[in-house]
Amino acid sequence: MQSRKKARAYTRIDATGQGPVLSTNQQGFQAQGRCRDASKRVQNNNTVCRKIRVATLNIGTLTGKPEEVAEMLRRRRIDICTLQETRWSGEKAYDMERERGSNGYKLMYFGSTRTRNGVGIAISERFRDAVKEVSRYDDRLMKITIVTEERTIHVFSAYAPQAGRSDAEKDAFWKMLDSRTRNVPVDDYLVIAGDLNGHV
Repeated sequence: MQSRKKARAYTRIDATGQGPVLSTNQQGFQAQGRCRDASKRVQNNNTVCRKIRVATLNIGTLTGKPEEVAEMLRRRRIDICTLQETRWSGEKAYDMERERGSNGYKLMYFGSTRTRNGVGIAISERFRDAVKEVSRYDDRLMKITIVTEERTIHVFSAYAPQAGRSDAEKDAFWKMLDSRTRNVPVDDYLVIAGDLNGHV
């Protein structure tokens, strides 16, 4: 798959608790370093400049785990977490924390009938009202679009076919991912997070 020109990427979540930073390079690969233009970082409701903390998790199965996962994300101060292998069928939104309700983490997910795959994206209360679109392409790929005061952010949750799956299935997945990411406007931020089943 060809690299996306001037792609935006989250470089890392560092151990000091500073969170990931937005960066741009010319080949579409992740770039190490901090964003030069701090004004482009997303602001929270109190207009205090904050970074976005992004994570990804292959959950194995989400059944019986939503509150446990939400607790872990809150403990690590994660804003957005993409989930893979949820094994949940359907296409819904779900409040992950019963006690907090609409003030807690919200999960948007997709899975075909009797799926053994399934993907989802969990967001903190910080971005609940900023999600403008949920695009569910396949039980291995979905996207949410977050619109802030300064930037539109497209977050993909991807679960690539694992070893043992057919070459045709793998090719179809990568072609779909390539096609969907190419449709993201070049001036928007693009985040691809997931279990890509890569081997080196």
